[in-house]
Amino acid sequence: MKQLFLMLFAACSLHLTAQLETPNNKAVTILENDPTQHIEIVVSNISDNAIDFDWQIEYLNETEEFITISISDINFDYTPDIISTCDIEFATNVVEAMDSASVFVHFSLDDIPTDFDKTSVLGYFNLYEDGNCFVDTLVSLPIMFEQTSKTQNIQVFSLGTIFPNPTNQYLFFDTSTIASGTMIEIYDILGNKLKQEKVNDIKINVGDLNAGSYLLKTQHKIHRFIKSN
Repeated sequence: MKQLFLMLFAACSLHLTAQLETPNNKAVTILENDPTQHIEIVVSNISDNAIDFDWQIEYLNETEEFITISISDINFDYTPDIISTCDIEFATNVVEAMDSASVFVHFSLDDIPTDFDKTSVLGYFNLYEDGNCFVDTLVSLPIMFEQTSKTQNIQVFSLGTIFPNPTNQYLFFDTSTIASGTMIEIYDILGNKLKQEKVNDIKINVGDLNAGSYLLKTQHKIHRFIKSN
C-alpha cells in the first residue's frame, strides 16, 4: 500500500528504460475552498528515447464521492480531450527524448464531508508507459489538500527570544521566557510536526533540518526561525 511519505519521493522514475519525471512536483496540492481548479504539471523525459505514456487517477478514502478529477492530453494543437482513465485511446502523450511537456489536472469539488480527514492523501496521479498500465509506474504523485491553514492564523512571533536566527546548528533560548525542561515542538511552514523534545541546557540542536523557515512552538508562544546551510 502506498504510504503518505511517497510525497517526498513521488517524482522519481521507477523504470529502467522509460524515464519520466515531474521535477517541479512532489505532490499535487489543491485548495479545499476552490470548487474548480486547473493545475499544470510539467512532465520531463530524461531518457534517450521518446516515451508515449498513459495516466490514471487512483482515488482513495472515498474521495470520488466529492471530487471529480480529469486530465488533458499534451497535444496543444486542438482543445484537449478530458480523460481520467488509463490505456488512453485517441490521446497524444509523446514526450521526445530529453524534452518536456505539460499536462493539466482538473478538479471539481462538491461539499466535503465534515468528518473527512483533510490531511490524508486524496488519491494518486499515476503515469505509465503506453500499453503497460498498472504494470510499470513511471511516476506516482499523491493528491492532497494544501495544508497552509495550519499556520495561517499564527500571528504572534517572539523573534527576540531565540538566537542566533538564522542558525545552522543550535538554537539558544532566553532563560526568562523558556526554562530548561520545557517541551517544544518544531513544525515546517505547512504545519507538519517534525520534532518534539525537551529543551536541555537552554538550547536544542536543529542541525538535522533542511535549510528553510520553521515554527517552534512552546506551550504559550510560537517562534519563527530560519535554518541556514
